[in-house]
Amino acid sequence: RKQLHMRLFGEQTKTHQDWNTSQCDVTINNKQLIIDRKNIKTSSTKQKGYNVVKPLDISEHADTCMDIELASNAAFQGAVIVEIVRVTTVHEMARRVEARSTVCEVQNGRPLFGKKCAICDQTKDLLRCSRCKGVWYCGTTHQAQDWPFHQTICQSAENRPRLPEMKKEVATVEDDVCVGQTKVSLRCPLSIIRIQTPVRGCHCIHPQCLDLESYLAFSHRTGNWQCPVCTQPLKFEELCVDYKMMQILKNTTDDIDTVRLNPDGTYQIVTLQEQIAEDEKCKDIRKKKRTFSQIMASDSNVTS
Repeated sequence: RKQLHMRLFGEQTKTHQDWNTSQCDVTINNKQLIIDRKNIKTSSTKQKGYNVVKPLDISEHADTCMDIELASNAAFQGAVIVEIVRVTTVHEMARRVEARSTVCEVQNGRPLFGKKCAICDQTKDLLRCSRCKGVWYCGTTHQAQDWPFHQTICQSAENRPRLPEMKKEVATVEDDVCVGQTKVSLRCPLSIIRIQTPVRGCHCIHPQCLDLESYLAFSHRTGNWQCPVCTQPLKFEELCVDYKMMQILKNTTDDIDTVRLNPDGTYQIVTLQEQIAEDEKCKDIRKKKRTFSQIMASDSNVTS
């Protein structure tokens, strides 16, 4: 479906302005729009993520002839943009991430499903996309049929995001990640549900994954695209499916929440009993630290 949006850009800041804080009023065909100014959020903590300012949706006022007036209650210089946008669902956006990640595996020499037509699954006499070289078709008819979707993810290999490789020893490449044995949760840090489609950012240097649709829905709702694990900006274009973690999820039952990843690529299941024992151990360590701090504080009081 399509919508009609208005965006506000400030001349001094050269950035997209939030309508909630703009002090601007909009009138369309002599009808003043109500701009919600109650959701203005003030936070002392600076967000590190990539912030997407929400536009003003004027779809219900769309007409063949529109008279738009902008009045500012404070000094303002800038521009107003009216645009027609195509709105897609979270499921559709997730499908794009999965499709481009599959193409990336083909480009890296690790095809997941073998060579077959993207439409009819035919395996003989195939043609390959000349740009991304990661999708096959049985002919030009099915290629044209798939093009409306494929054009949204078709990229050359050098422009496609990829996950950094996990290295056992000291890495010599900047975008490779050095890891020892690491405990990883199979539940999404955002939704706490078991991960269905595991994703990480191409710049994330940790093995912990997120659930794809949970992250897309959360980021769209908040407007802040930020990895909840490393707190770095994580745009939609940087999301990649982690197929190694996908295999772990397929090979473990729903009652398993945590695994240990080994440097050699293998993994070990962390049972509920082991998790409880580790939590108790951590509680004991924290308790000992508090006791030691209290003893040190009492000694300093006696000395003084």
